[in-house]
Amino acid sequence: AEEEPEDLFSTEDEAVEGLPGGRGTLDEPGAKHRGRITVYCVADSFNRGDVEDVLKSKMPQATYTMYPEAVYLCTDMSANPPAPGDVFIFDYGVVACWGLTEAQERSLLTSVLRSCQVKPLTKKEVQVDELSFHYSMHKPPHIQNDCITINRRQAADHQIKLAISHALAQSVKLNVYEDSIYSLVEEVRLL
Repeated sequence: AEEEPEDLFSTEDEAVEGLPGGRGTLDEPGAKHRGRITVYCVADSFNRGDVEDVLKSKMPQATYTMYPEAVYLCTDMSANPPAPGDVFIFDYGVVACWGLTEAQERSLLTSVLRSCQVKPLTKKEVQVDELSFHYSMHKPPHIQNDCITINRRQAADHQIKLAISHALAQSVKLNVYEDSIYSLVEEVRLL
């Protein structure tokens, strides 16, 4: 049986107004107080029209916002209810998931987004990057040991996560290109 993750916003302190669920986090997070970020490069690209259609039909309860290179999906799928799960679907074949379980991510990728992929990557080519995040009132925003710290006041602002997700998505996409170039060099090096 899968262990239930601790609530990302839980604390022994009193509730913090204005955060999803009305709760805050400890400033010195242990692993149990961290949320999960997973970034997947699964295709050469996504068909934007198909993404919109699939979201409307398969996830009508979710809200989404269109951006020039990404679709932001706020879903009730979350490892930390009542905090929503945040998903960023980038046109260039990358999906960044914030606060979802691995099973929820797999479900989203296979049953919702698979039909929207243009030139899907093989299992060997798919790139995945896993990080964690937490909110802090006293520490400045930073990244340390694959953990992203976000100021508590910005916890509900999905555009902060969008900016971070863009950087992570481009990094994962670059890994796909690097692997492709490495394979090509290995293939032709003896010619």
